[in-house]
Amino acid sequence: EGWVNLKWKGGSVTSEYTIIAKQLIAQQRATEALTWLEKVSDSKKIYNGYKETYVRALAGIGELKKAQEEYFTLFKESLDADLYKDVMAQIRPEDKASFKEKTLQTVYQGSQHTYGTLHFLIYSENYDEASTFIRLHINDMSICVAWAFDNMVLLLQEIDPLAATLLYRKMIAYVLEKEETENYRYASNYVMMCAVLATKVNDWEMFTPHEVYVSAIREIYESNEQFRSVYMSTREELISCMEECSREQRAHSCKILHL
Repeated sequence: EGWVNLKWKGGSVTSEYTIIAKQLIAQQRATEALTWLEKVSDSKKIYNGYKETYVRALAGIGELKKAQEEYFTLFKESLDADLYKDVMAQIRPEDKASFKEKTLQTVYQGSQHTYGTLHFLIYSENYDEASTFIRLHINDMSICVAWAFDNMVLLLQEIDPLAATLLYRKMIAYVLEKEETENYRYASNYVMMCAVLATKVNDWEMFTPHEVYVSAIREIYESNEQFRSVYMSTREELISCMEECSREQRAHSCKILHL
């Protein structure tokens, strides 16, 4: 409160009023937030996420129809996953399905890049849709796109082992095709993760089963001594970490990690 008073009495530039509004919204004080947003001059509304903050404030005071109108106007440009979740949280339960459907239609129709679409689906926690999208677009998906979601594959592993495997394979391909020796350790880890995930995939659908995929990888690493060395080292390190497991668990782990 003291900081807000200082900003007000000090005649701060009005773009900073958006920052004040954000803090008020975080404290469930959307009505006060709107008061501050009304003070922002038109020339300053391009700063500090004014439009997104305005939508959140409208949703916070229950102006859901207007909030959704403003949301969809803005969303076409931003594909903002956090804004989607914030508005979704305020919508009445009976309206959530239609709001989600319209949002997904906007995403699929508006985004010209697989990265933008997949980024929204994952970070908005629409995991089923993300898994379906990966299946449909993995062949024409840029390797760099798959690599960009390295930190999210761990989450997908628990939800859809096949979708996670497809992303891992893309990342492995990137490293081996580019012969990026500094990333061979990552590729080795990904190969082993694919082996682990293979035990959880009941239906490979149209995609190459793990055993066939491994055969192709074996041909590559047999002609690439450096990758083979890094892979075997990584494999041995992992197996050594399993020393406290039961004999049956160790045998199973060694089997699925064997190339």
